[in-house]
Amino acid sequence: MEPSKKSTFKSEQKSRKFLKSLIRKQPQELLLVIGTGVSAAVAPGIPALCSWRSCIEAVIEAADQLEVLHPGDVADFRQKVSKDRDLLVVAHDLIRKMSPRTGDAKPNFFQDCLMEVFDNLDQHIQHPAVLHSILQLMERGTMVLTTNYDNLLEIFGQQQHKAMESLDLKDKDKVLQWAKGHLRYGVLHIHGLYTDPCGMVLDPSGYQEVTQDPEVMVCGFKGWASFFVEELWWHNG
Repeated sequence: MEPSKKSTFKSEQKSRKFLKSLIRKQPQELLLVIGTGVSAAVAPGIPALCSWRSCIEAVIEAADQLEVLHPGDVADFRQKVSKDRDLLVVAHDLIRKMSPRTGDAKPNFFQDCLMEVFDNLDQHIQHPAVLHSILQLMERGTMVLTTNYDNLLEIFGQQQHKAMESLDLKDKDKVLQWAKGHLRYGVLHIHGLYTDPCGMVLDPSGYQEVTQDPEVMVCGFKGWASFFVEELWWHNG
């Protein structure tokens, strides 16, 4: 067998073993990690949900439409995003450029851009079946964590009369309650939520804070472009 085929075969074997072990798990034993794939599938009409790069591009477009950036700066950032650059640095520079005269890295007009990008999320839900399945798991005790900035799951859950709650790492007490399984419909946004720009993880320092958080350690993180978390360890003291 050729080396490449042998490697693929081993990978498939591991996947099958993992799936078999997963099937034997009870919902309350699972931690469901939601990435961009879920949001992009549920609301394909919002490009910003597809990837980190698409999100930055959407913010640049909103900044251009709202005229909070000089046309020359807009062109410059579009070029930076199109190239294979560190998107964390690009995002940080973009936000700083929006407020060159202050030390605030996340000014109000950045929030205006976010609101423009994620406007009327509830009206863009085209494929709710995925969200419905997640809610069913939550009803049976599955904990949900997401790296996404949107709250599509919470919006859909509220439409189904569920007591949904968006959590972030700033509220340590709530996070620990969630970790202990006390918040059935709590969704932990480890990178923050678009409705609170100051709580969003958007630059290298913010990313470092998440990975070194005393309550939650995220290991095996594959980068902002893929939004992938391999393993989560909770330390309850």
